[in-house]
Amino acid sequence: KKKEAEQRKKEMEEKVEMFNKVLEIDPVDQVANFGLGSIYLETGRYEEGLAPLNTVIEKFKDYSAAYLLLGKTLEKLSENDKAIDIYKKGIAVASKKGDLMPLKDMQNRMNQLLGQIHNETELNDIAKCTITISKSDKSIIDDLDLPSLYLAISLGGEWQHRTYQNWQNIIT
Repeated sequence: KKKEAEQRKKEMEEKVEMFNKVLEIDPVDQVANFGLGSIYLETGRYEEGLAPLNTVIEKFKDYSAAYLLLGKTLEKLSENDKAIDIYKKGIAVASKKGDLMPLKDMQNRMNQLLGQIHNETELNDIAKCTITISKSDKSIIDDLDLPSLYLAISLGGEWQHRTYQNWQNIIT
């Protein structure tokens, strides 16, 4: 097992070198920055992973997997408020693109982080809708006379069990 771990570490360092060579040629390369951020997260080099992942979301705003990876990195650094903000942005991006896997993962992770909040006022302040509704959808919602809180919760995916009536049951 020790030999396997050493081999794995060597492979990771080779990948880091390869990505850095690509970034010398093109500092905003999407694949190299994302790959570097991924390796840094996997190897516990969280601080080093921030720069390449931020580059990806700044230059390629619709790359939802980068928001997920950056959020995970921020969580590892105990920057939970920043992670929540990144997840909110990433959820909006993933929703718009239809990227269901990163969308669900970001919703779950954000919900877990929000579950660490200890009172309803804090939760109300943070739990804002992360998915915008178009005017035509709003018109349909109004015509059907559906409650807006229910819709916001439903659109949030994993939020269905966190209705206002049940928050006192899940907040510790």
